Amino acid sequence: YIADTDNQRIRRVDGKSGIVTTVVGSGMRGVPAVGDSPTATKLDAPKTLLVSRDGSLYFFAFGGGAVGDVLFKLTTDGRLEKAAGGASSGGSTPLEAASPYGVSFSTFGKRMAEGPDGSLYITDNRATLRRIAPDGRVS
Repeated sequence: YIADTDNQRIRRVDGKSGIVTTVVGSGMRGVPAVGDSPTATKLDAPKTLLVSRDGSLYFFAFGGGAVGDVLFKLTTDGRLEKAAGGASSGGSTPLEAASPYGVSFSTFGKRMAEGPDGSLYITDNRATLRRIAPDGRVS
């Protein structure tokens, strides 16, 4: 997978054929719309990709205005979901974390990693390590 940041898309490269396909993003800059077709939705600066054990694709994208970056999930059945981010203050309510700024490798400084139980680990804008449990709870 490649975060094609300047073209507002996420691409998949088939390792055998070399064929590149778009999996998320229409090429239009904007806030991703949860529930849209993944290839029809707008994206703004997608970055830091992580493929989880179950095959879901997690990525950060700009959520607009004061929201900052938001963590999105593309499920294995093709649904685009908000995984965390966008809270105006650093909450720990389900699916809300203050502008997550990650713990995977990226040139954008955002990091995330998956734990053995399927939890995602990220850091928020207060440099606090957060855990997003498989059920969506943030701690």
